[in-house]
Amino acid sequence: MKKTTLYAAFHRMMAVFTCIAVISIGNSFLIMGTEKERISIFLGFLAGGICAAVILIYHFRILPKILQTRKMYKKFISGKILEIGTQENLLEAYPETHEVYQRVNEWINREKQMESSNRQAKFLALQNQINPHFLYNTLEAIRGDALEEGMESLASTTEALAAFFRYTISNRNFLVTVEDELINIQNYFQIQRYRFGDELSLNIRFMDNEAEIRTLQIPKLTLQPIIENSVFHGLEKKREKGCVSVTFDQTEKYLFISIKDTGIGISEKELDQLNESLNETTFQNREEREQRPARGSGIALKNVSQRIKLIFGEEYGLNIYSTPGIGTNVKILLPRLEMSDRGSAV
Repeated sequence: MKKTTLYAAFHRMMAVFTCIAVISIGNSFLIMGTEKERISIFLGFLAGGICAAVILIYHFRILPKILQTRKMYKKFISGKILEIGTQENLLEAYPETHEVYQRVNEWINREKQMESSNRQAKFLALQNQINPHFLYNTLEAIRGDALEEGMESLASTTEALAAFFRYTISNRNFLVTVEDELINIQNYFQIQRYRFGDELSLNIRFMDNEAEIRTLQIPKLTLQPIIENSVFHGLEKKREKGCVSVTFDQTEKYLFISIKDTGIGISEKELDQLNESLNETTFQNREEREQRPARGSGIALKNVSQRIKLIFGEEYGLNIYSTPGIGTNVKILLPRLEMSDRGSAV
């Protein structure tokens, strides 16, 4: 038998014996003595009874919860997750105890998801190490041939494609600068213009200090998937010239990014469903998410939103505003992160 179990059993037995002794002694003295003595004995007996009751309550009601809480803490120290909702018998010293347990669980789940995401990223990085230079060298050869034939448009597109793949495949940085992301989307638009010509345009605006914003840190591949989504689902289906505008603004604490297109827009029903999926907590049951039918227009957006939430927390991410026939505006909220703050991002 464990030491804690013996300890509890011993004290419960002593509590019972104490009650029996108090009752026996009290009855004996109440029979004898004067009225004043009997009153004094009765008051002493009453005080003893109260003490005995407190001891009984402690050992039969409070002590088991303390022992169970201690057992649960030991399991937690060993690495097990607290199962909130199944621990009603735990001692909760304060009303906030349950909330603290839940918050700790969320942080553990977040760390596990980050670890899983990092493992997947490493796996993809290993896959991408299958001699990417072969791809770059081939594209460079095509570019050289295009220049020799005077096909400057094809040469420029090939150069942009090589730079785009180099950034996507070879750049292993977890966070990059806004400048890096802008160069990548400009390469992406150069590739798209080979298909659409002058039908597609890109505008970039800064509402605050441009030089400062360009040096801020954001997750790699935040902008391009959203812009690609705008082109494929919004502008490509519209039979007229289309434009994507990327606007940056900042405060002391936040970085605001707006990606607006002049595409076909999104219906109100689909927009509500899309925003609901984007605002789901990253700790939601994975099986519940997988049971929902995937919508092609929302996969890239949700991927970006989930990565932002995993890195920075649930208060950050994406929100979408759209008017059918007018266009769509994807707003991104990020913490304002300078190079010196990079180590505290995760």
